[in-house]
Amino acid sequence: MEDRIWVGKDVVIAWAIVQKEDIGRKTFTVRPLTMNWDGHLDKYKLNIGNDREVVAVIPAAPETYQVSGGVKGPDGHSGMVLGYQIPGVIYPDWRSELIERLEREKEGGQG
Repeated sequence: MEDRIWVGKDVVIAWAIVQKEDIGRKTFTVRPLTMNWDGHLDKYKLNIGNDREVVAVIPAAPETYQVSGGVKGPDGHSGMVLGYQIPGVIYPDWRSELIERLEREKEGGQG
């Protein structure tokens, strides 16, 4: 399996602050806006429900990345977001992180 593992990075260009109001209570989430190697906005477009609103967009620090990884299969690449690589923040070895997550996923699927 390890020979089929891939890890990739998409640059984060900004963070969208999304607000949801529910029964008088406001909650906020932060969503990344990323671009891939050919300059297109990522395939995870910022889809928000009718009950949510983008209240701010904050530029990301230079060299901020969304890191994804997965396993190459016969039908292409299946993958998952592993985390974010932000300057000044300690982050894991992404390949090792992916292997650990895949092992946990496999164990969870068997039990």
